[in-house]
Amino acid sequence: MEQDLQDARKAILAEMEKQTKNAETKPDREQLHVQILDAIHRRGLRLDFQVRDQFIQELVEDVIGYGPIETFIQSPDVTEIWIYGYDKIVIEQNGDRIKTDAKFRDDDHLRNTLEKILAPVGKRLDESEPRVDARLPDGSRLNAVIAPVAVDGTQVTIRKFKKSLTLDDLIKSGTLTEESADFLSKAVSGRANLMVSGGTSSGKTTLLNCLSEYWGEMDSVVVIEDPAELNLKGKWVRRMEARGPNLQGEGEISIRHLVKNSLRQAPDRIIIGEIRDGTAVDMLQAMMTGHSGSMSTVHADNVESMCNNRLPDLVSEGNTTLEPEVILKRVAGALDIGVHAEQINGDRRVIQIAEILDMADGKVNIRNLFEWQNGRLEKVAEPSEALQDKLKHFGVDLHETVPKPEPEPDNTTEPITWTWEGGDAQ
Repeated sequence: MEQDLQDARKAILAEMEKQTKNAETKPDREQLHVQILDAIHRRGLRLDFQVRDQFIQELVEDVIGYGPIETFIQSPDVTEIWIYGYDKIVIEQNGDRIKTDAKFRDDDHLRNTLEKILAPVGKRLDESEPRVDARLPDGSRLNAVIAPVAVDGTQVTIRKFKKSLTLDDLIKSGTLTEESADFLSKAVSGRANLMVSGGTSSGKTTLLNCLSEYWGEMDSVVVIEDPAELNLKGKWVRRMEARGPNLQGEGEISIRHLVKNSLRQAPDRIIIGEIRDGTAVDMLQAMMTGHSGSMSTVHADNVESMCNNRLPDLVSEGNTTLEPEVILKRVAGALDIGVHAEQINGDRRVIQIAEILDMADGKVNIRNLFEWQNGRLEKVAEPSEALQDKLKHFGVDLHETVPKPEPEPDNTTEPITWTWEGGDAQ
């Protein structure tokens, strides 16, 4: 009986997908339910009501959705989806990690769903290219690995990004306090060079998105990413995405290439989604040569480690001839503010905001302006006169109120659909 059910599932799925592909208008769930029920009757399948309803529901999700993860993709409360093989799915919902009962039928079912998700962005995943990193049409980020790289079965991570978050939302969620958010908004408006550090999924990208609201009305901004995942709010934004080599090992366009190209586009600010390599050389150079207000993120343990360890290591990758003292001077001269974010008990929190001062005695000195104390971000010091003067030069006084941007329309209730409107995916 089980084998008959599997054979019927494959046949009906192929029939429904063909009908849907050739239809002028896509069927809704109710129409598809009726079509599948008719196909079951034509094949003479005798199923009890519970098995039949589950069978139809699974087919509906496979035809017009993404199988057992369709519910998680559509839910605005789910921010991450981890798939550890076809039968283990974990989600992050409202900050909590939850092991679900959802599962794919087998690895082929999971692989077919992956191909359906990747088709709109023209990405491929097969034995010759067993890993993929893709930005989906709604801004979500997907990483998948299959055999032979994935030893225990196909592994998938989907990170969803909420589009309409603001600093006010971060205050309400406890990520920032009103005082720290006010300081950061003024620092960005006053063209301070800012670097956000933290671990994976600590909220670095979300914070960068929220801070982009405070760019100047006419600021020309170049955004460089690999892959593109920022949803920045400036009006005059030019976005570029790095590209890996093709099957022949040709055509690679790295972030470093794009940073150098951006310097010829006369931007006011340069934003790099994440610095992972020798790009740090070019980013620091840009910050020191007229591109005030540039921002980026980097993986580091705290602001001190970012300035004295992580960034110097990355600069050394990009230019092996620079002396350690010269590198530290560049870090201190380029950056104005460091922000560190972490996950604390599943909640994303900014736990440190520091001013980058100078290089002395073989290290970059910082002054903590806000620190995590007693379960919240507390102000512990005032910024230096030098930083205040820089912000005033660009028309921002830390003691004055910065107008809040108008909120963007909330479109989070619209269902997520990833559709391909071009030719066949390569």
